[in-house]
Amino acid sequence: MQAVFVSIYDFLAKRKLLFRVCLCLIFLVSIIGALRIRFVNDINKMIPHDPSIETMNEVISKTKAGEQIVCTVSFKDTSVYDPDSLIAVQEKLQTALYGIGGKHVKNIRSQTDEEDESKFSELAAEYLPLFLDEDDYRALEQMLQPDSIGNLLARQRRLLLSPAGSVAKQWIANDPVGMLPLAFARLKTLQFDPGYELYDGYIFSSDGKRLLFFLDLNYPSSETSINAAFFRDFDELLLKWSADYPELHISYFGGPAVAAGNAEQLKRDTLLTLSLTVVLLLGLTFYVFRKKRAPLLLMVPVLFGAVSGLAVTAWVQGSVSVMALGAGAVILGIAIDFSVHFLSHARNHPDMRENVRTLVFPLTLGAITTIGAFLALRLANAPLLKDLGLYAAASLTGASLFTLIFLPHLLRGSAGGEQERVVRKNFIDRLAGMYPEKNKWLLLLVVVVTPVLAYYARHVEFDDDLMHLNYLSPDLKKAQEELNRYNSYALSSVFVVAKDSTGDRAIEKLESAGRTISRLSREGYIRNYSNPALLIPSLKQQQESIRRWERFWDIAKVGSVVAMVKKEGTQHGFSAHAFDGFETTLRRRYNVLDSESRRFLEQMVPNGMGQQDGMHYAIAYLKVEPGARKTVLSSFDGDKTVVATDRQEVSEKLLELLHNDFSTILWYSGILVFLALLIAY
Repeated sequence: MQAVFVSIYDFLAKRKLLFRVCLCLIFLVSIIGALRIRFVNDINKMIPHDPSIETMNEVISKTKAGEQIVCTVSFKDTSVYDPDSLIAVQEKLQTALYGIGGKHVKNIRSQTDEEDESKFSELAAEYLPLFLDEDDYRALEQMLQPDSIGNLLARQRRLLLSPAGSVAKQWIANDPVGMLPLAFARLKTLQFDPGYELYDGYIFSSDGKRLLFFLDLNYPSSETSINAAFFRDFDELLLKWSADYPELHISYFGGPAVAAGNAEQLKRDTLLTLSLTVVLLLGLTFYVFRKKRAPLLLMVPVLFGAVSGLAVTAWVQGSVSVMALGAGAVILGIAIDFSVHFLSHARNHPDMRENVRTLVFPLTLGAITTIGAFLALRLANAPLLKDLGLYAAASLTGASLFTLIFLPHLLRGSAGGEQERVVRKNFIDRLAGMYPEKNKWLLLLVVVVTPVLAYYARHVEFDDDLMHLNYLSPDLKKAQEELNRYNSYALSSVFVVAKDSTGDRAIEKLESAGRTISRLSREGYIRNYSNPALLIPSLKQQQESIRRWERFWDIAKVGSVVAMVKKEGTQHGFSAHAFDGFETTLRRRYNVLDSESRRFLEQMVPNGMGQQDGMHYAIAYLKVEPGARKTVLSSFDGDKTVVATDRQEVSEKLLELLHNDFSTILWYSGILVFLALLIAY
């Protein structure tokens, strides 16, 4: 190894022009390679790979709800109840948001859409068999008994005579036995969280003191730089409103806001840590070496290592986490050790050729052990640790090679590089000249303190809250706490997620888990649930529903039921032709959902359906009883078509993966260092 680097030194020492060309060329190639790198700001992409953790990430980021901004308006005085004033304020704020939103705001939803309910009524009548299940047919059998039909028609008549009769008469004429209300029961499955209620069409908290509305942005959460500009304008608007309306409290929270805040904070943190590191290193090296050029010469290998590290990372995987680069301050401190070691030796030994020969072994040994330890991070599950391992290993490789190949020539060309000189000792020199291993009191202190530190080290725990991976500004953190306080259902939910290349296949997988969900509900383990498969059946289920309808409504049953309805109808004051449309309802041929109807239904369950990167997601939300979560989660263990998880499951799995990762890294690093020292010495 010594002969190789000494030969390279001799070769370049005799060819100064070639040395300069090679130096410029490697920097140019590294810079060109580094410019190809893509920086990743998404915190969620940095968590370890595991089905339960990725499922929670999909729930958060792949559905429409994950891309929404939830805004709340309330009075600072919590005793005030004035929903009408909050509605007036919201309307003004909505107009202002459209004014500043420009290209950013796609839509603002503050009220439930009555047109959607009306359209669903029409759709339910058009595709009635698709919204009835086995339980509905069992209930229908009871409703079709002669006594039941008579009682039912009596209730229908009272309904028609009530103020709601103008609306009810449209469906009663075609469905006097009440099949449409059974279909409407599917809508109730969407009302998962009882923490909210409607007031004049607006969404309020259950106490009526907090109004909520939702922003849909034109750009996804990944477009952090674009969204950050909007949120800066939003914050300025809220600052102005807080001055104009001091009695109000307005806040917002959502995936795009968190992602934009993370990206901005990561940039600031990375710039701050690297700047402080560079300034401190330059100041320290100038103090030690007392030469103006010394700090700059020491930083050249570090700079090359950083650039070459980016180039290698871009070539291997194309992107790198900004959080991994944020650890660049640590890498800078390690990388500069190579050049500091070389320059410290050169202070007292001006013969550069001899310095190269002498330092090849210790520098390469130190580089191999350090680089190997960082490469062990590539064995971890977390993409963040993998990114850090690759970037750090590539950077330190570049810095160590530059120190041995190019730095000696740069030092030789500096003033006084070949001259004997008296080195004036400073505090660092005096500190390095101490021999702590000969101080028995210091050794005794180490022996006494080590068991104490070992005892307290056992109490260190991993922070297993995924949200702590994100940076939240004080305002965002407060908004999150408010939403969690009023939305306790979301915090205690179990999520059942199915995904496939098409939405229909994803729904079909979720339907297979629907039987388990229904059983758990009957057995009392689930208090409530929202399942999009009940509202948007798969094509296979739609075809089966139509066949079941046709089996149930055979020719004989249609004739007998229609006859009973007409007979009982006349007895309760209806005309003989009042229910002519009922026979048409029973005898017509039904079809599966067309594409427009399916899209409409999907829009009604934004939290239950999602699509991204060519994959479609169907998500059911289960509200479990206290103490039943393990039973509910274990019920889906044997089902390979879906993944069930909740926040606690994710926290437990994250803790397990991180523990395994660090144990693996510790073992590999320890073995590597042991072998390197064993071979070397």
